Amino acid sequence: MNKLLGNPLLNGEIEKVRKSGHCHHAYLLTGERGSGKKTAAMLLAAACIADGSHFLKSGGHPDIKLCAPKDSKRSLSVAEIRDLRADSMLPPTIAKRKVYIIDSAHTLSADCQNALLTVLEQPPQNTVFILLTSSRGALLATLRSRLFEFVMQPLTKAEVLKYLKDNTNTDPQKAEAAAAASSGNIGFALEILADKGIHNGLKNALTCYRLIAAGRRYALIKLISGLSKDDFKTFLRVFVLFTRDIIVFKETNNVNCLLFSKTVLQNDKIFIKINVGRLFEYVSGANNCLRLLDRSVNQAILAAAFAAELV
Repeated sequence: MNKLLGNPLLNGEIEKVRKSGHCHHAYLLTGERGSGKKTAAMLLAAACIADGSHFLKSGGHPDIKLCAPKDSKRSLSVAEIRDLRADSMLPPTIAKRKVYIIDSAHTLSADCQNALLTVLEQPPQNTVFILLTSSRGALLATLRSRLFEFVMQPLTKAEVLKYLKDNTNTDPQKAEAAAAASSGNIGFALEILADKGIHNGLKNALTCYRLIAAGRRYALIKLISGLSKDDFKTFLRVFVLFTRDIIVFKETNNVNCLLFSKTVLQNDKIFIKINVGRLFEYVSGANNCLRLLDRSVNQAILAAAFAAELV
């Protein structure tokens, strides 16, 4: 892939760097999980070193370094950031520049960010830093001020569908449903098709409906409030899809177009007492939570408020 899907501004920057050879010394790519940040970073890095064909084909280049936590650690340490800083002072191995891609930059502690800031304030010659984050608000304002930022834009349904058709062997009807449910996020569409990460989201959604039916308000609040940010977002998306399935089933009794037909059929007695109007309110509330999450509204407050509205 030599071009990013959608995202005309970022594609324009990549093309400009590729043609002119000039780039910024530090970038910030912001977007939710599955939005294409890593793909974009690879394309941008390849343009920056002006020797990207080998990197894109093999996935490796001596002057492009992906910096991510190792050994199941949640974040890079201050020592690792200092090692990165020292390494950045060395000249490139074979290309005209060196590029460091720092994944999950929002997990960096304040000390790590300050250590990184010292090198961004006086960047080494011929060195580029690309930071990736799903939560720009977790980055220090002083660090963000040193970065040229691009926000990953959601794709159209047609773009997601074309990608799925070109890159997977999925049944066309399932691809259509996944594209429609993805909110423009290819990563999420692929998760839907592979059931990766969706299982827990569906399990939590079903548990929610069981607690709603039982009127267990505080257990519901505890369940939803205990989810991590990524799990909460996945839960909300699956909850919307699952609730839409319930609405379609209650209105048409047709299971052929449902994403989660088996689960709906096995648990239809749980939903029978919930009227369709209330189900639409659930969908609206979950979608509103997703929008507020993207605006960095406090997750704990959102989770508690959403859970309280369900019962």
